Amino acid sequence: MKKVYAALLLLLSTVPALAQTADSNKNTKEGVIKLLDGTKEIKSFSAKHLKITFSDGKVHFTQNGQTESFSLATFGALQLSVVPTGISPIQQQALWQLQGQEVLVNAPVGTVSALYSLNGQLVSTHVQRSAQFETVGTVPTNGLYVLRVKDKSTKIFVR
Repeated sequence: MKKVYAALLLLLSTVPALAQTADSNKNTKEGVIKLLDGTKEIKSFSAKHLKITFSDGKVHFTQNGQTESFSLATFGALQLSVVPTGISPIQQQALWQLQGQEVLVNAPVGTVSALYSLNGQLVSTHVQRSAQFETVGTVPTNGLYVLRVKDKSTKIFVR
């Protein structure tokens, strides 16, 4: 069981390095995952549609319906050279906007919004009546505020 945790820790500890190595992997479209024993490569997989699971002291690589399994004791490292694909803009409708000192929110009908000052004082609350921008409240002074809409909190700087 310790080997499974060690392999998971190894896998998770290399993820932050992916962002640092993204520039050096511009030629790799899908990326590659290599199973290494020291410096010797045991097996290499394309990262496209690859599912990696751990069970019974083994690591399982499933791709296109085919599964290959390796004992965790047979390899020393997993080398990930995958171009991160989750760093792209997300197209979604704006949740809030400012018009002067007024804070407007666009949320589903019935959603409760609350506007707080940074010291935790409630400035205003609002229940959404239509699926368009509605005024939550007017801020008394310039500065930072926290807008809470459903389960999301956002800092707002009013100038």
